[in-house]
Amino acid sequence: TANARRQLDFADDALDDAQKKLRADKAACKKSTSTPTPTTAPTPAPATPTPTSTAAAPLLSIQPASSTSTTTSTACTAVTADETAVQQAESNVLTARTAVDAAEQKENTDAAQGRLSVANATQSVVTAQNSADSASLDKPSDTASAAAQVRDAQAQLDGAQRDVDNAVLKAPVGGVVSAINGAVGEFVGAASGTTAQSPGSGAPLPQVAAASGTGTAGGVTAGGGPFIVLNDVASYQLVVPFEETDAAKIKATQTVDVTVDAVPGLTAPGTVLAVAPTGAPSSGIVNYNATILLTNGDPALRSGQTAEAAVTVDSEDNVLRLPSSAVRTEGGRSVVSIPGADGAAVTAPFTPGKVGDQFTQVQAGLPAGQEVLLPQAQVTASPATPQQPPR
Repeated sequence: TANARRQLDFADDALDDAQKKLRADKAACKKSTSTPTPTTAPTPAPATPTPTSTAAAPLLSIQPASSTSTTTSTACTAVTADETAVQQAESNVLTARTAVDAAEQKENTDAAQGRLSVANATQSVVTAQNSADSASLDKPSDTASAAAQVRDAQAQLDGAQRDVDNAVLKAPVGGVVSAINGAVGEFVGAASGTTAQSPGSGAPLPQVAAASGTGTAGGVTAGGGPFIVLNDVASYQLVVPFEETDAAKIKATQTVDVTVDAVPGLTAPGTVLAVAPTGAPSSGIVNYNATILLTNGDPALRSGQTAEAAVTVDSEDNVLRLPSSAVRTEGGRSVVSIPGADGAAVTAPFTPGKVGDQFTQVQAGLPAGQEVLLPQAQVTASPATPQQPPR
């Protein structure tokens, strides 16, 4: 009904605009046809003196001709189109009013049917209760039968009231509607199948949700997609697959730094919520899904964006560290290259501690402030392949 009323208001506004334009064009046409077209003759202007001895001829100032006839032709020609537009607008208003009447009638009919069902059920309860009261002095079997009728009538009343309550669709939780997979007048099928959920959360696994789909505005997809999708934009969860070697180090409550490809420069803090106890093979590698809860939201974040998570599995304070890319293994020992006295690289062994993706802890073997040499990429030059001339 609300949509039909908005459509009617829009049609009324369009009709008013068309009628105003028709009246304005008619007035302009009528005014122009009754007023003679003015003409303008050349007006002589005084001669302009020049500093030379050449005689100057008088100049004529030509005034522009009046455009009244052009305006008249345009206004009179637009009257026919304006009348057609007014007729079309009146037709649209009539159609919109018919739609409003139909919507109001359906709304009133549904409400009346609901009230009638509740009233009939209430009357059945009263009738059954009266029968039970009148049979209280009768045989026990009559009393039990009347009590059963009361319970049956009460069940019918509860069902009718439940049907009336279910006529209003209510969200189970607060959130933002991100998708509506259906239109007014369509039938929504019952949900079927199951949804794989993320570990420690009720959110569906991203790859499963993407594979099954959520339907379109034309109706619900086969398999029982959701009719309305709600998103909690106040908090976001990230489901990340980790390889089995990395998943063994990840535990709940560990801190995480999340970066989003679509928002450069944004690093959102998060916490590991849970890690799946079972893995899922993918391309020959077993991955374990971990659910990460972002502790601070950002207005630029959107559901479904691609993100990367860096989990801090361990940390040490006030220790020596060096880039992990500078560390290599020789003879079962961890070594690095340091500049010698003559500037040449010298191999120096050391005792490593905790090893991370970016840094490695130094327990012994290297003093603080020691310079180390980072490996450099080597590119082998190869002769260019001669190109064949075009044919």
